[in-house]
Amino acid sequence: MTEETPILIDSRAYRYIRQTAVRNVQDALVELITNSVDAYNKNHTAHKAIEIEVLDQGRKIVCRDFALGLTGTEMQECFLKVGSFTSYKGARGYFSRGAKDISALGGVTFSTIKDGLYSQCHISADANGSMIHSDEPATDDHRDGLKIVGNGLMVAIDLLNFHYIHDLQELFELVRTHGALRDILSDDLVHVTLQSFDRAGTPLTEQMPIHYDFPEDSSLLLDIRYEVPKYPEAEAHFELWKCKNPLPEPVDEKQLEFGFMVMSDSSVYEISTLRDKFRNDVNMPYIYGRLHCNYIADLMYDLDTHGSSNENPFPILDPSRAGINVDHPFVRELYSIPAARLELLLKELSTVQGVPNIDTGDVSDLLRNLEMVGNEIIATEDFSSIWKDNTTGDLIRAIESQRGNYVKVEVNNVAPVLHSEFSNYVPSTGVDEIQSIRRKSSLEGEDVKLIVESRGDISDIHSESRSWEQPLNKSVVSDTDFKVKAKKTTLNLSINLSVNDSMTYRYQIYQSGETIFLNINLRDPVVASEIQVNAETGEVIGITSPQSVMLLGEMFIEAMGRLLLEHQASNNARMFQNLNSYQTVVKLMRDFERNVNRIEVAIHHVVGKYIEGRFGVEDPEPTDAIQT
Repeated sequence: MTEETPILIDSRAYRYIRQTAVRNVQDALVELITNSVDAYNKNHTAHKAIEIEVLDQGRKIVCRDFALGLTGTEMQECFLKVGSFTSYKGARGYFSRGAKDISALGGVTFSTIKDGLYSQCHISADANGSMIHSDEPATDDHRDGLKIVGNGLMVAIDLLNFHYIHDLQELFELVRTHGALRDILSDDLVHVTLQSFDRAGTPLTEQMPIHYDFPEDSSLLLDIRYEVPKYPEAEAHFELWKCKNPLPEPVDEKQLEFGFMVMSDSSVYEISTLRDKFRNDVNMPYIYGRLHCNYIADLMYDLDTHGSSNENPFPILDPSRAGINVDHPFVRELYSIPAARLELLLKELSTVQGVPNIDTGDVSDLLRNLEMVGNEIIATEDFSSIWKDNTTGDLIRAIESQRGNYVKVEVNNVAPVLHSEFSNYVPSTGVDEIQSIRRKSSLEGEDVKLIVESRGDISDIHSESRSWEQPLNKSVVSDTDFKVKAKKTTLNLSINLSVNDSMTYRYQIYQSGETIFLNINLRDPVVASEIQVNAETGEVIGITSPQSVMLLGEMFIEAMGRLLLEHQASNNARMFQNLNSYQTVVKLMRDFERNVNRIEVAIHHVVGKYIEGRFGVEDPEPTDAIQT
């Protein structure tokens, strides 16, 4: 038997791997900007200038910094070798891949000056690399060509034709809102600019500063420092802010502005809403913040140094830069305490950010009949919830116990802020008893540790008793243990007419507790043309034609079809397995159409009966209420 040796990676395999990490120009700029910031930080430079230039009608892009620069040896190690350990632990990654992976977009030339010496290397689009110059005396021509007076690095990408930049403003916005750059671009000491030039090098635009501003009309609701359950050496810091106006839905999840930056001192790993079920909550666009924990980076390095363990069985970061690996046991524990707080807050907001009281007038009979059909559809599907909800009482118990065991410092402004914003706010039982500042304390006798754990998208709240003398990572089972799980409940449908300014579509449908709300947007242009409201009395006065009623019916069919599709997707993890983007869209549309076909006969029957009674139009042929 021969001696064991490391498995070598073939260049063909690397060419494939790099394309999973860098797919477009904004991905490349994220790598280059973060690398430049790392270089400035290593040099302890306060003010950081990074220049991005688009050249040759979008065929070429350049990124330039004025930080450390590299020697020829450092350049060869950093840019012509894949997978080497990062030169220092404070950097944003620990495998030296990012700057090389951008060659998936086209040929890349790295040019640098360090301590008066000029070096240059090139990586082709085929992932072949070579040194061109190494530690040659830097001339004025070198400096003029690079626009670097002292030390620095310039990276130039000759883009493949399908990566050409056609819209400078679109690129500006994609970079500005990119989650991985949010901590950098919101730092007043970092100056990133974007500028376009023609083929002759003449500026086509002024330098455009790329800066991210968090919403000004925001209030800090929660500020918590806590020990991560089962990882006593790990401390996390969670901040939750609420803004008065909703943040926009992104075109790409990388541009998500609501949710939380999951980060360490060196990196933002992703923007997360902590649980999938919170992503589409109607109040989530009002919430943003950060979840900071340096132990994420420690686990990343520990796996590389010591290999896997029960506490750190696999990489906590996705190697293709897709973000945090939510299946990692540490991530489940890290998210558990913030997720409980967020879930309780969203429940509280659902009670005050409800639907304005619109008098539905004589259309109320139609809405109530549609609710009856909707409830029958829900019952026929036999689902108690789209997502498994914890009750408010269970959440409060979990939070109080987490305080006793893990929370070190807490500032809680939920009640005063919501009182100031909403005159109808009444805290749920127990919420108004939450003190603003709480420190870790112990109970008499045995302490009770309550943890919110994630099983897929289902949060189970359970407790286990232990004494403080026993290690946190040791499970202690006794007859006094108990489990509190989400109880199976029957959901009820509530249809409302709304003038909520935050609604961007003609309706919204969402679950809050045991109710599914279908809110119809009276300010949508199409809806407003068919359903009019008396501005003085708030009463609906404009249901004057069968077309208005049919519009309500069609919206109801679409909303219920979507509701059923969400339920099916949340209960079938393999629904979209092994499908590409196109196949996923096709399956979504077909499943949606199948749901619509199952329910539209019953809904049209209800609508037809209402039209006949209101306008004297002959009722369509009666059919069974639900086709199961």
